Amino acid sequence: MPLTKVDPNDPIWQELIDLMEADDGETAKSALATGRPLLQRMGLSPTSGGMIGYVLDLLKTRYPMHELPLGDPPGCHGIGYVMNNSDGNKLYIKFKINEVSFSEKRFYILSFKTSDHS
Repeated sequence: MPLTKVDPNDPIWQELIDLMEADDGETAKSALATGRPLLQRMGLSPTSGGMIGYVLDLLKTRYPMHELPLGDPPGCHGIGYVMNNSDGNKLYIKFKINEVSFSEKRFYILSFKTSDHS
């Protein structure tokens, strides 16, 4: 299934930026485990905060992002967002917005790893 590029004017960009700047989210343990050495290689803090800061900077510059229907069947777990090769070394970043309650949303970084799919 081809991924849909997210328009740079789509309000999702600002929603993600606002959630990350407010520190309303988390990082999957697996993303942090695979991401630590990659962050160190980039000279960044090998922490959840370093990872979030990196993704936040990409969002602010409108680095290309694509929608990814999550789950099987596609979309049953909502929509995720993917950024590929932002480091020039096949970095694959996947994240989504979790609706915790009717009025509360949080971002969640699902993957931060090197991938041949980038």
